[in-house]
Amino acid sequence: NTVNYQTTFTEGGSAVTIGDTDVTLTDADSTSFASVTLSISNLSDGASETLILDGETYALNANSAAANTSGGAYQVTVSDNGATLVIKAADGGTLTKAEVETLLETNLTYENTSDNPTTGDRTVAVVVNDGSSDSNTATATITVAADNDAPALDLDESNNNDSGNTVNYQTTFTEGGSAVT
Repeated sequence: NTVNYQTTFTEGGSAVTIGDTDVTLTDADSTSFASVTLSISNLSDGASETLILDGETYALNANSAAANTSGGAYQVTVSDNGATLVIKAADGGTLTKAEVETLLETNLTYENTSDNPTTGDRTVAVVVNDGSSDSNTATATITVAADNDAPALDLDESNNNDSGNTVNYQTTFTEGGSAVT
């Protein structure tokens, strides 16, 4: 039974979840959970790398004090310059098994908004705590893939029409006149 999940984020694409659609959390002596801790490694693109949770975006290069998400379901603390996130219930209570599974399956996503992302793997180590003990560490590997952006060419960037769209370069040559560039 593997605890690893592999996915790929492609430059310019949609955010990807850090867990598959069949996350399973079991605890023989507890039905509630105090926290979910994420430790992210191999971050390379500063504020362009983010985790999105419950309507809130967290840059993975900066710390933030405990604050409730804009959706109101979670309290998130970010430390280690964005590399560690601790997620708890916003009301100070506990999370149910279903809430933790849904959090990891669909509510928590990774995105990289860089136009030239550093390719390679980002590793997300996930640990759930039941108030007394930590779970095993489950690992998600997110492979960041770049997309070859096409070059853009404009022969006269300062020449825009009234709607703000670039106009092809135009000039007029008059017979017998001087050369044009």
